[in-house]
Amino acid sequence: MNLTIKKYAWLLISILGLVLLTIQAFSTQFEYLIPILKRPTLLIVILLVIAGLIYLVIIKNILLKKITFNLVPLFFIGLVLRLVFLQSTPIYEDDFYRYFFDGSLTTHGLNPYNYAPEDALKKSAPNRNNILGLENKEQDAHPDLHFLAEQSLMERVAYPHIRTIYPPVTQAVFALSYVIEPFSLIVWRALLLISEIISFFLLVKLLKCMNKPMIWSAIYWLNPLLITETINAAHMDALLVPLLLSALLLAAKKNYRFAGLALALAVGVKVWPILLIPSLFRPLLTKPKELLVAILPCLLTLIVVLIPQLLSYTNEQSGLMNYSQYWRTNSFLFGLLENSLIYFDENFAYYFGDPQQLARLIVGGIISLLVIFQLKNSCEHIEQLIKSWLVIITCLFLLSPTGYPWYLIWFLPLLAVKPSLPLLSLTMLLPLYNLRYPLNELNKTELFNDVFIPLQFLPPILFLFIQWYRNKPKMKSLLQ
Repeated sequence: MNLTIKKYAWLLISILGLVLLTIQAFSTQFEYLIPILKRPTLLIVILLVIAGLIYLVIIKNILLKKITFNLVPLFFIGLVLRLVFLQSTPIYEDDFYRYFFDGSLTTHGLNPYNYAPEDALKKSAPNRNNILGLENKEQDAHPDLHFLAEQSLMERVAYPHIRTIYPPVTQAVFALSYVIEPFSLIVWRALLLISEIISFFLLVKLLKCMNKPMIWSAIYWLNPLLITETINAAHMDALLVPLLLSALLLAAKKNYRFAGLALALAVGVKVWPILLIPSLFRPLLTKPKELLVAILPCLLTLIVVLIPQLLSYTNEQSGLMNYSQYWRTNSFLFGLLENSLIYFDENFAYYFGDPQQLARLIVGGIISLLVIFQLKNSCEHIEQLIKSWLVIITCLFLLSPTGYPWYLIWFLPLLAVKPSLPLLSLTMLLPLYNLRYPLNELNKTELFNDVFIPLQFLPPILFLFIQWYRNKPKMKSLLQ
C-alpha cells in the first residue's frame, strides 16, 4: 500500500473515530431524567448517518482492494472505538434494566419467567370501600422480591407488566453480570465487549478457513452501528455472534454434532436461530444414521433451553407470547401487509378475523417456506451454508413486525464473509429509528411511520432487487 493510499485509509478511520467520539460526548445529554425534547436527537441521528456513510466508503474501498490494514492495528482501532463508549450514557435505551432485574432473580434462586418487574414495586391497590370516598391502599411488592425494595432502578424497566422474553443462556449471562456486581452497566458492557472480542477472532479464523481476505473482518469490527448498539446501548444480541460463528467453523470442519450444539445454545440466547438448524444438517439428510447421531445433542439442548419459556407461554404476562403476538415497531414490509389487511377488512367487507394475527401467520408461513426452500441447496460447502443463513436471517429481519436497529447484529458477521452493500447500507439508514422518540412526544407518530420507516428500509430493498436483476443473466448462464 503506497503512502497516499495509506494516508487516505487512516484519514477515513480518523474521521470515523472523531464522529463516534462526538456521539459519546453528546450522550451525556441523554440521561434518563432529561425530557426527550431537550435531548439532541437530531444531532445524534445526523452523526450516526455520517458515521455509517464513512464506514460504507471504508468497506467499499477494502472490497475494491484500494485500502487495507494489518489485523493488529485493525483490532486495536475497533477495540478503542468500543472502549470510548464503555462509560457513555445510553442513548434512548433502557433494556439493560430488564437484564439487571432478570439477573437478580436468577441469582436469588427465582424463576425469571414467573415474575414481572412490576411485582417488585409497591403499587396502589383498589380499596373495596372507595365508594365511601376512601383512598386506595398501597399494596406491597411480591414477598419473594423484597430484596429489590430499595432498588430504584426497577421503576425504569420498560413494559414492567410483562415477564422476560430472554431464554436461559442469556439469563445465565445476566446472572453472571449480577454476581460480579449487581446493577452495574460497566460490568454488563465489559461482558459484551469480551463477547465482541471473541467474535472478532472467530470471524478472522472463519475467513482464513474459507480463504477469504481477513481484512474483511473490518466489515464487522468497524461497523459504527454495531459499536453503538452493543457498547453504548448495551443490547444483548452481541451474545449470539460467537455461537453462530462457532457453529459455522465447526460445520466447515464437518463436525455437525458440535455445530448443532453451538446453534442450539444460540437458540438459548434468542429463539430465532432455530430457523437455521435444518440447513445446518442438510448435508446429512441422505445419511440417516449420521444425522441421528449428529442432531441428538442439538435436540436435547433445544429441549433444555426452550421448555422454561414454553411452560410460561400461555400466561398473559409472558414476554414471548406478547412479543410474538402483539409487538410491532419500526416494521416496513410487515406494516404494509398488516395495514393492507386492515384496509380490506374495513372497506371491502372481507372478514379476515384479526388482521394483526393473520399478518403474523402469513409472515410465519413465508419464512417457513423459505427455510424449506433453502434445503434444495446441499449446504455441503460452508459457502453455501452461509448464503442460506444470510437469506433466511435477512428475510426474517425485513419481514419481521419489529425492525430494531440492533437486529443488524444478527447477520452482520455473515456479511463479513459474503459482503452485500445493499444490506450494509442499513448501517447508515437504521439510525433514523431514533427520531421515533421526539416525534412520538410531538404526537407525530404518523410522520415517523409514513416517512422515516420507509426511508430506513425501502432503499436497501430496492438496491437488493436491482442487484438481483442485474445478476440474473449471470445466474442463467451458470445454470446452462
